[in-house]
This record gives sequence, C-alpha cells and structure tokens, in this order.
Amino acid sequence: MAGDRMIRFLCTSPAHRRSTELGLTRHEGQWALCPDLLSQGHEWLDTGGLEVADAVVRWKEIVGLERARPAA
Repeated sequence: MAGDRMIRFLCTSPAHRRSTELGLTRHEGQWALCPDLLSQGHEWLDTGGLEVADAVVRWKEIVGLERARPAA
C-alpha cells in the first residue's frame, strides 16, 4: 500500500541536529525520520504523510538547511 511508504513524522529536536543524514524509524506505528535515532527526547512533527523525498526537503526547511518552497 502506498500509505505504508509515507513518512508520517519528522524529528525536530534541536539536540538531534548534529547530523544531516536522516535515519528511518517507526513512531506510533508509522514511518519517521530523525538524524539521531539512538538518542532520547525526540520531538515528533506529524507531517500528515509525505513521500520520502518531500519529507527530507521538509525536514531541511524546518532545520534551516534549505529555504522553504513558495506556496503553489
């Protein structure tokens, strides 16, 4: 199912931004991305479900590694 491949959560914890390489994990039974999977204290942002590439871009926007895209 396509929904099973969607990224539902992004970790936005400032303490977890030591790396720009995102790891894939599960949170509340859904796929999630975080650059520091081994640490505690995740701050999960519910994306509503994004394709992987879009989730990575969104995370980069949130942490300031990429400019936000203009609204369509």
